[in-house]
Amino acid sequence: MKPRWIPTRRHRVGALALVIVSASLLMISFAGCGGLDLPKTRAGLLVLSRVVIPEPIVTRNKPDSASMAAYLTIANEGDLADTIRAVESPLARVGTLHGSMEHGGMMAMEAMVLPPHSVTRMAPGGTHFMFEGLSRAFVAGDQVPLVLVLARGGRISVNARVVSYTQFDALRGDSLSP
Repeated sequence: MKPRWIPTRRHRVGALALVIVSASLLMISFAGCGGLDLPKTRAGLLVLSRVVIPEPIVTRNKPDSASMAAYLTIANEGDLADTIRAVESPLARVGTLHGSMEHGGMMAMEAMVLPPHSVTRMAPGGTHFMFEGLSRAFVAGDQVPLVLVLARGGRISVNARVVSYTQFDALRGDSLSP
């Protein structure tokens, strides 16, 4: 009967080193041919997308209203598409993504795709975030914390500046008035 081979510590270390080197070479070859979008780091955390929200704003809710709308410009600077799955605020009971229908009514959307190397601009009469069940009334100048939940990029927190309808019109060049 042949003696059974038992790997020594040196054999196990050598095999582990071979696996690490092979995996590293495979990642480098994917990155070199553009087949892998290597994540960037932000505060030491891995980030799988490059979504930027330069100046988030929300329109001041009317005193008798428990809701407000957020209009963001969202830039996806990455090579891969990402998807907004949800929006939240600790100052609202619920946040939803809204789009407009052909007949002027509003519809809730489940997700919004952000194509690679694109800028998505939310506007009145189009796509926007709606926050309902607000914890208090807001005035121009307040800050509202928002959290966008992305499929690829995780959770992105921003502070949106509250503006009046008049300020919003001046900032965006759109008419928000009915």
